[in-house]
Amino acid sequence: MSRNILSLLMLLLIAITTQAQIKGEANYLVKYEVDFVLDSTDRDNVTHEIHRLYSGSSASQYISEGKFVMDSVMNEMRNQARGNWRNMRSTMEAIPRSEFEPIVFKDFDNASIWVQQSIMRDQYVYQEPNTPIEWEFTDESKEIERYTAQKATTSFGGRDYEAWFTLEVPIVDGPYVFSGLPGLILELYDTNKDYHFNVASITPLKEVHKINSEAGSIKEIKKSEFIKSYKKYRENPAASIARYMPRDFEYRDETGKRITSKDIERQAKERVAKRNNLIEIW
Repeated sequence: MSRNILSLLMLLLIAITTQAQIKGEANYLVKYEVDFVLDSTDRDNVTHEIHRLYSGSSASQYISEGKFVMDSVMNEMRNQARGNWRNMRSTMEAIPRSEFEPIVFKDFDNASIWVQQSIMRDQYVYQEPNTPIEWEFTDESKEIERYTAQKATTSFGGRDYEAWFTLEVPIVDGPYVFSGLPGLILELYDTNKDYHFNVASITPLKEVHKINSEAGSIKEIKKSEFIKSYKKYRENPAASIARYMPRDFEYRDETGKRITSKDIERQAKERVAKRNNLIEIW
């Protein structure tokens, strides 16, 4: 999907407001370099992203850096007059497009994990039912950066994983939904190497980061219901687009090329076809 079309769709989302579900404070920011293969038919095309883990004693938030920056820009736009939104389009177009969509909130006090995802303009949140994650410990160890890491294995979402965690950092957490080990996960990958997480930095925060999971217009559903809706969208993405866009919609991009709703539907179909290797196999 072109950046102009993406920017237009992002502008349509500005009006969404939410209310809190999980609150906490993070005193550490852990960044991961993440490499993953979205298209199983093109395994040489590896997506590289930076993801953020804000971790505290009672809660944590995991989000791609691109989505984090985009959300920050959109929050700023909410505080501006509607007429000024288009002035920020160039800023939005410069933000790296994130292909990793889930935002994960861990509620350590209640031993629960919540995953927030969108299907077009519909935003959903569900509680991960397959937790706590069960780990098997091994005797293997290695050095990662300057830390001694131990190996553990697990299965989740249709994949087998190997994780390397350290006891030398006062964080008990990890990327995506992964936690439950007695330390911080420094490296995590599935055995097919479709998804590979490597710690890039561990930074104590001078000021705490407020974790605030929100769910006003975000619909809370069961994970099984989300999977059903997502599969329906993949089967016919044009139907989802038609709900929000008039059939006669059109605009011209920066080159003057005419873009119609049919073009947007075609691009959506192409994007869905290339996103056939999500982190969880449904």
